[in-house]
Amino acid sequence: PQNPYPRIERGYVYLAQAAYQLARDDFDAALAIDDTLPRAYLGRGQARFYLKAWSTATEDLEEAIALNPDLADAYAWQGYILYHRGAYAPAIDALRQAISLDTARGEKDPVKHVHLGHALRESGRPAAAVAAYDAALVLAPNDVRAHVGRARAQSDLGDLEAMQVNLSHAMSAGPFDPEALNGRAWLYAQHTPQRLFEARQLAQQAVDRAPTDLDRARYLFTLAWITYQQNYDEQAIAILEEAAALATIEGEVIYEQIPALLEEIKSTQ
Repeated sequence: PQNPYPRIERGYVYLAQAAYQLARDDFDAALAIDDTLPRAYLGRGQARFYLKAWSTATEDLEEAIALNPDLADAYAWQGYILYHRGAYAPAIDALRQAISLDTARGEKDPVKHVHLGHALRESGRPAAAVAAYDAALVLAPNDVRAHVGRARAQSDLGDLEAMQVNLSHAMSAGPFDPEALNGRAWLYAQHTPQRLFEARQLAQQAVDRAPTDLDRARYLFTLAWITYQQNYDEQAIAILEEAAALATIEGEVIYEQIPALLEEIKSTQ
């Protein structure tokens, strides 16, 4: 009972099973025994992220880094939270630090490159985003999120042929993956308005398969945007209100595009 390490290991098993409250309880118990364990703070930070307690999650990650400045995953999780909050510049710095630490130890994690690509793309740097997705795909050639992210970055660059190639790769790697479905929905609606009905069906499938509240909120935004393009304003508003509820963290809707589109639709009525 006074050994914290089995608690930490079980906490990570609970994280993998999406049992976030049980994971947090185990990390709490481990830190009550020994409050100098960086992996316990890292794990509790992850659990608190999924439990939508981001302020305390950030504190845990900062403590993990203070105890072990070489803990790459702690920087990565800092970057994930900053990215979701729309703080892209510090997110990019944190993710690059995480990748640098991995590289120094000979470790390779495509997920960090994917999130770096997302942050670069959202910050208006699509060419740099493509390079980050390329790095992810070298490590994991069938990574659906990397293919979809690269397709969207290539769309931003106006390279529609390359966009279609990456969408095809994403569809082959994960035809029913919600990220692939959502990416296809967005890009179809953006570039082929005659396929709005198909795009809306794809977006709804992504929503139905969303693994987390935040993923569902993002997919609902895509569905709402397509619904708005079809001139179904009231339906779009209802979808956006559901998305806003799911994306509310500590009293704030973290994806600013959700309230922005909601305000746009209401202002046109």
